[in-house]
Amino acid sequence: MYTQNQKYPQSVSEFSYAWMAVKYRFCSCFESNKNFTKSVKKFGDGPPPFERYIQEKELFHFFINGYSTLDCFGYALYMVASIIKPASFPVEPPKLKHIYFLNTCEKFNSIENSFQNDRIKDELNLVKDSETFEDWKTIRQALIHRISPGRTFHRTVGSIRQRGKTTWNIDCLLYTSPSPRDRTRSRMPSSA
Repeated sequence: MYTQNQKYPQSVSEFSYAWMAVKYRFCSCFESNKNFTKSVKKFGDGPPPFERYIQEKELFHFFINGYSTLDCFGYALYMVASIIKPASFPVEPPKLKHIYFLNTCEKFNSIENSFQNDRIKDELNLVKDSETFEDWKTIRQALIHRISPGRTFHRTVGSIRQRGKTTWNIDCLLYTSPSPRDRTRSRMPSSA
C-alpha cells in the first residue's frame, strides 16, 4: 500500500477517511437498532411521549446511518477502483462530493471499464437491486424530509406473546417488520 500511497496519495487518503466513516456509521446504526429494540420491548407499542421521541430518534438514526454506511462503502470502493483504473475512476476534488453507492455501482457496470466479469460488480448489483435496499432507500428518503411515518402494530388473538407484524405507512409503501415481541429477530432490516 505504501507504493500506492506515493503514486495515488489522494485516493489512499480518501479511502482511509471513507473506511473510517463506514465503521462509525455502522456502529451508530447497530447502537440505534439496539436502543430502539430495547425501548419497544420495555414500553411496547404505545410509549409515553418522551419515550416515543426516543424510539423515533433511534429509528431515524438507524435508517440514515445505515444508508450512509453504504454510501461511504461506495465512496471507499470508488477510491480503490481509482488506484486500479485511474482513467475510469478519476479523483477530481470538485466531483468527489457526488460519489455515492449507486453511482459507484453504475461505474462498475459501465462498459468502458473492465469490471464486467468481476464478482464485485455482481455483488454490488445484488445489493442495489434488492427489495430490502429499495425499501431502505424509500424509508430513508421519507425520514429525511418529514417526521417518522405512522406505525400500526397489529395484534393477534391469543397469547400476549403473539403479535402481528408492524406496518410502516410511507406514502404507498407498506414496510413490514417483525413483531416487537419476537426476540429472535431485529425490528430493523438486517440486509441492505
